[in-house]
Amino acid sequence: ITVLDLDGMRMRDFVGECVEYVRRCSEFTGQHFPERAGFVFVINVPAWFAMIWNVVKPMVDEVTLKKINILRGKNEIFEALLEKIPIENIPPEYGGQSVPLGESPEEHLLRDLMHHNNALANGDHSCGGRAASPPCRFCS
Repeated sequence: ITVLDLDGMRMRDFVGECVEYVRRCSEFTGQHFPERAGFVFVINVPAWFAMIWNVVKPMVDEVTLKKINILRGKNEIFEALLEKIPIENIPPEYGGQSVPLGESPEEHLLRDLMHHNNALANGDHSCGGRAASPPCRFCS
C-alpha cells in the first residue's frame, strides 16, 4: 500500500526536477517491482490535480489504474484507508491510532543514520568509529 499525500503541493512545485523525479521513480519501480502495488492512495489532492491527472491517466495501464484511489477530505481519506489498513497502523494525522508521521523508531533510526553518514562525509569522525568506547552503533 502506498499513500501519497499532496497536502500543500502547489502547481508550480510540480515542474522540472519534481516531474523528472516522479518519472524516474515510476520507471524504476515498473522495471524492478512490476505489479507490486496493491493499492495506491493519492490523498489531499489540490484542486488543480485533476488537470494533471487527466494528462497522466492515459499513460497508466488499466491494471494499475484500478489500484489508484484519489481522495480529498478527512472523512473520505480515513474511510478509504480503514478499508485496507487496521486503525492501529493509520497515523493520527489521518484519523488512526499509530504513532505520528516521522516518529516511528525506524524513522528516528534512519534520521540518526543520515546525520551520522553526512557527518562522516564532511570529515567529522567524532563518533569514534569501531574503536570508541562504546563503539559507534553505525560504524560497528
